[in-house]
Formats: sequence, structure tokens, C-alpha cells
Amino acid sequence: GQMFCNNSIWFISNVSKSLLALLNSNVFWWLISEFCPRIQNGYQLIGDNFFKIPIPDTLPAELSEIAEKMEAAVENEDDVAKQQLMMELDEMVLHLYGMASNPKDLKCFYLE
Repeated sequence: GQMFCNNSIWFISNVSKSLLALLNSNVFWWLISEFCPRIQNGYQLIGDNFFKIPIPDTLPAELSEIAEKMEAAVENEDDVAKQQLMMELDEMVLHLYGMASNPKDLKCFYLE
């Protein structure tokens, strides 16, 4: 089949697994919801808004480790490991952004 793209596609040439983990965290998606306008069932990632989301210059190596473990969990279809890793990732990202991080605060990023 054919694929058609609009003008909201982003390509990141950085191969950092730490950046991959950060961008896929629930916390970062929450930041997207704070900076980018809602459109249909998602968010419009227009550069003027998206680039206002702060990304630390240095990311901890632990984020890369979580990304690698997550890749293995996805490959092995291990849903329990994926959920646990996502919670660890979100806690790390909360600390990275200086946000509160206790289990009660993390609940806001997950559907009940």
C-alpha cells in the first residue's frame, strides 16, 4: 500500500537510547499535553510548541539501560516487565525534571 504524510512528521537523527526512553515516557507525553494543542485524538506536535518542552542536555545512562530492557520485554511479549519498566522510567523522568515522585503521584500517568 501507499503511505501519505502530512507536515507533522519528525525525524531525530540522534541514536541515544536515553533520549528514546525519555521521549516514550508517560511523563514526557504529559509534557506534550501541556505544551502542544489537542487535535482530534492526540496532540499537534508543531515545532513552535514542541520545541518549548525542555530536554536536559545530559541524560542519565540508566535511561539507556531501561530502553534496552524495554526492547527485550517487547520482543519477548512480557507485559509484566513492560509495565514495571515503564513505571521505573517514569519515576526516573520525574526526578530528572525535579517533579514529585511517590507512587501516589505516579498514578496520574496511568489509566485505572
